[in-house]
Amino acid sequence: MNVKFKKAGLLLADFVLFLVIFLLIFYLFFEKKFDNKIYPNVYLNGFSLGSLTVDEAKTFVGKEIENFDNQGIRILSENGEILWRRDVFSFDPDLASQTVFFDVNKTIDEAFLFGRSGNILSDFAFKIKSLFKKEAVYLSFYIEESKIKNLLKDSFFELNNTPQDAKIVSNQAGLLYKDLSEVNADENSDIINEDSEIKFSINSEVYGEEVDYDKFFSEFKNNLSLLKNNDIRLSFIENKPMIKKEEIIGLDFYAYDLLNLAPFDLKYIENSSEKKFTVDEKIFSTWFKLEKQESEDGGAEIIFSLDYDEVVKFFEANVIKDINKEPTKPQFEFKDDKVNLFFAGQDGLKLNYEKSFKNILNSFLMKNMSNVLLEVEVDEIEKVDSINELGIKELIGSGHSNFAGSPTNRRYNIKVGAEKLSGLIIKPGEEFSLVGALGAVTKETGYLPELVIKGNKTVPEYGGGLCQVATTMFRTALASGLPITERRNHSYRVSYYEPAGTDATIYSPRPDLKFKNDTNNNILIQARFEGTNDMYFDFWGTSDGRTATTTYPVIYNIVSPGPTQIIETTELPVGEKKCTERAHSGAEAYFDYTVVYNPNSAEENKVETRFQSKYVPWREVCLVGVEKIEEEISDDNIIIVE
Repeated sequence: MNVKFKKAGLLLADFVLFLVIFLLIFYLFFEKKFDNKIYPNVYLNGFSLGSLTVDEAKTFVGKEIENFDNQGIRILSENGEILWRRDVFSFDPDLASQTVFFDVNKTIDEAFLFGRSGNILSDFAFKIKSLFKKEAVYLSFYIEESKIKNLLKDSFFELNNTPQDAKIVSNQAGLLYKDLSEVNADENSDIINEDSEIKFSINSEVYGEEVDYDKFFSEFKNNLSLLKNNDIRLSFIENKPMIKKEEIIGLDFYAYDLLNLAPFDLKYIENSSEKKFTVDEKIFSTWFKLEKQESEDGGAEIIFSLDYDEVVKFFEANVIKDINKEPTKPQFEFKDDKVNLFFAGQDGLKLNYEKSFKNILNSFLMKNMSNVLLEVEVDEIEKVDSINELGIKELIGSGHSNFAGSPTNRRYNIKVGAEKLSGLIIKPGEEFSLVGALGAVTKETGYLPELVIKGNKTVPEYGGGLCQVATTMFRTALASGLPITERRNHSYRVSYYEPAGTDATIYSPRPDLKFKNDTNNNILIQARFEGTNDMYFDFWGTSDGRTATTTYPVIYNIVSPGPTQIIETTELPVGEKKCTERAHSGAEAYFDYTVVYNPNSAEENKVETRFQSKYVPWREVCLVGVEKIEEEISDDNIIIVE
């Protein structure tokens, strides 16, 4: 019996030894075969990445993305379809961009790390499993959802079909004020209605619908992650109005009774003097609005309220020109790289629309308009009594860019953006947001439009030129040794921002340019222009001795652009041709940014950052005028959207 057990034990030991040797040989063979390569059975988009090096896999995925881009994704609705592609073309490079960004590096790094977690047992198990079972990796990407939503709204008119409640309408609506862009502050009255009799009528409700964006983006992201060009058909969600016509029949007669509250005055008291703004019956009749609310018995009742938008129209046409006052920023004079003169700023005044409307509404609900006060608040400007309080003593960094060749609108926008920033103070510890500092970029805030190509049409969009501001600001922050917390390069190389890799793009609400004031003092931003094409930002503060250096960018992986794309349009005279900026080769670039704190001391600390940029090959796009476009009259009603 003992002999049998010994023989069995020896056989088992031999088997275990054989198994260990086999597994060791397998492990060594596996590691040698896939040294610096992705392990087998790792798949992306149905294609194996196994046995490819990281560089080979990146090249492969890049070609897959190029094929995906060439085909695009068809987005369909009942009224037509568009062909979405990642690129948005414009006649201003600041507005040309991509709506989706693929992170190939992250994706391939993830694929390479399968089976390389550092845990010997789990990694070995993965190697065994990889011989029999596929492992899927999904393409990493970032979507500019707001841009895609805007593109859909521009392409499909039904996306703007919002529900409208049944309402009581005055015949004075739309007749009282001129277009606010034409209002002259010197005119005595903006009332142009000659109809002396006020009449009310009832408008029926309108049902609306909106895109089911959750469903759309779910399908859209699935296509992106797998690089699939599957069609997406838009689904719509019905939006029902809250108030229907049958619920308000007869209430129009009550509106006439409410007119007895007018005329009344909106009052503002400043330094013992009172300003009055009279609201007569005609104006007041356009303010009425119906709202549905819960009644005391748990049901619903419809009450008269006031329309905020209509009240704001009155404010903007009749009130703010006599109340609002722009603040005056502090003024500095620089001589010999020093701040020699300081002028304290002066506060401004601005009407608080929300609080003023609330006062009007409360008086209306109480049916007493005898003492309605406007709420005005101080528009404070940062003021100090002396330069020493700011800690502004010297120039700590300057940044420069050149915009030679820029058209008139672009030059104008650059100066508008620079003026909004010049004089701003960045407090110690504050993270500066360029998008936040610039605020709204619209016609109303002083900007001029440039054209963006959507389908075979051109659409005006605001913001052209502001990336010149962003690039100059980025370079100034680098020269000042400040930590950059957010920055993105343009989609393609732009001549205004050479050398490649040193640019920054912005677009509200993102991408943004952000950096932090990690000094112990305030930083004052000053903008200046030299000649006709050179822009500078100067940062003034107090140096803490840090040094900042940047290497000249290394540019590599040059990729030729595709041929010019021709788009037919009826917006140009027949035969006329209008092209975007010339084609640009794709490339990658990087530079190193080094900040040394407390140099040449025991507390010396060196912080090194590498800024990498990837620019896609960018085609030239030309619009050519034609008499008619076949796609516009075909049954398919196809619109090509780049």
